[in-house]
Amino acid sequence: MGYIKVARANRFNCVVTVSNEIAAAPGHHPTSAAVPRANSTVQLHHISWTQLVTTAVRLHEHIGVDDVEQRWLLEELIRYLQHSASGALSFNDMGGSWVAVRNAAKDGTLTKNDAGVMDIVQRWDQLIRYIALMMGAQTGLDVTQQLSRAHAKDPRVRADDLVRRLVEGGTLDAVLRIPNTAGDLEICVDLRARQIACTATTRAPEDKGARGRVGWLTRQLRETAPADLHIESRAHRAKNGPTATLAAAAEDSHLLIDDQKRDPATFTLTVRSDMGAGRGVGKGRASSFIESVEDAINAFYDQVLSSLTAWQPKAAPRQPVGEPADNQTFDD
Repeated sequence: MGYIKVARANRFNCVVTVSNEIAAAPGHHPTSAAVPRANSTVQLHHISWTQLVTTAVRLHEHIGVDDVEQRWLLEELIRYLQHSASGALSFNDMGGSWVAVRNAAKDGTLTKNDAGVMDIVQRWDQLIRYIALMMGAQTGLDVTQQLSRAHAKDPRVRADDLVRRLVEGGTLDAVLRIPNTAGDLEICVDLRARQIACTATTRAPEDKGARGRVGWLTRQLRETAPADLHIESRAHRAKNGPTATLAAAAEDSHLLIDDQKRDPATFTLTVRSDMGAGRGVGKGRASSFIESVEDAINAFYDQVLSSLTAWQPKAAPRQPVGEPADNQTFDD
């Protein structure tokens, strides 16, 4: 708060902090005690070193810099920040409370007042933000975490909801939006089952029959997606529907058509993988929780979402001016 007071005394508009900490969501600050009052004349912004380096990589690799000198400076900045000696560390530790919270969640004994539970849910959101930044650097796309309006407005509401779901069901969840994909990427980690589920829901084509809709999906995915990809089809307004693996549905499209022979309106695709239990990256023999989540998300994008093109309705044919459409009649 000392910096806020100095900025206010000197009539500065804002204070920008830069550190290895990653904010749980855009516009939030990782240090809650440092947030100025709502009526403060000084705004507070935070940028992580990870955000700086991934933005620099996106600019250099995917957008481009025309000026030779600026491009060289950007290359040097990236080289420095990516060096291990720079101190610009990646997200690589779930914190000292991870093992206790993980075990209590698995056993169903976790309570919202347990020490460290709030720290874990905040680190979870930081991990998702880190993965989104890294995906953005690799793809050149603006990958963002999707939050409800209430969660985006107040990080405490988001944290409280995450704590409740972790205590009641032993789960951590998040949603990533990747431009030009057929659906948002939903992530749910089940600490009790030690599994990670990556899911996306996409619209079925409306210009095909039931079997044609299933074939439209399986043809796009059968070359890249895992054979055990779980598919659920739902008819319009249906709460659930038939399910099958990709391999089975590719052989028999009827498996994804319900008993009433209704046309599928949406397809929900899910891949499950084992969850790592280790607290950090490269620490001890236990497989890393962080790496298992990152690997699951990247694999789902590479094998499923990047291969799937969303259906778009065809443009209506243009009617010549002065001529009625085929189904249009006039009274005498």
